[in-house]
Amino acid sequence: MTEADSGQPFQPEASGPSALDLATSLQTGARIQASLGRLPAIYREVLLLRFQEELRLEEIATLLGTPLATVKSRLYRGLEALRALFGEETA
Repeated sequence: MTEADSGQPFQPEASGPSALDLATSLQTGARIQASLGRLPAIYREVLLLRFQEELRLEEIATLLGTPLATVKSRLYRGLEALRALFGEETA
């Protein structure tokens, strides 16, 4: 395929992510959602509040009525569990 007026090879404009990038992103998002569904609720809750709702750790602690240290440990443990579950799906 060539440009009609210049005869140069057609190059689509890179105004955003490619179709492959979008498909990969959607597939990764679906895998993360499936892995999140397998986490215990206390970890899933903190992860969603932090990364989906974009709350600060202090806000999460206030919202849940738990100490900040508890929120931090749940976030750390939840990320580790999510990483392990996500790794199981790729293996």
